[in-house]
Amino acid sequence: MLSDRLASLRFSKNLTHQEIADVLGITRQAYSNYEAGKREPDYNTLVKLANYFNVTTDYLLGKSDVKRKLESIDEIEKKIDSGVDPISKIFFALPNESELIILREIRKRENLQKLFEKVKDFDDETLSKIIRVIEAME
Repeated sequence: MLSDRLASLRFSKNLTHQEIADVLGITRQAYSNYEAGKREPDYNTLVKLANYFNVTTDYLLGKSDVKRKLESIDEIEKKIDSGVDPISKIFFALPNESELIILREIRKRENLQKLFEKVKDFDDETLSKIIRVIEAME
């Protein structure tokens, strides 16, 4: 499962084995072995991979199909306000402009905050069902 997930994530970003190896500080062959299922990364490397691809370690290991756990609004705003340095940007996905607009709207409306807190840990399938229900109500 890990090897498939790594390959899929790498392909989705159009990256080479060498590019991922460089980010991790390992050889191309070592990374290639992860994707081939010949070796498994150590804990620190697994965490680096999860951070780089903005997924959870559970997702990488096949224990969950949820790619990433949503952060609380406060956690995201702290990252933005702290002015994350360029190196850290490799490991932390900062919201883009449209996401910031959504974030600000959630901050302004108490009911949206409550909704976000209720659904932030739901898997993608459950969220899709909720969206279909909301769309049917419109």
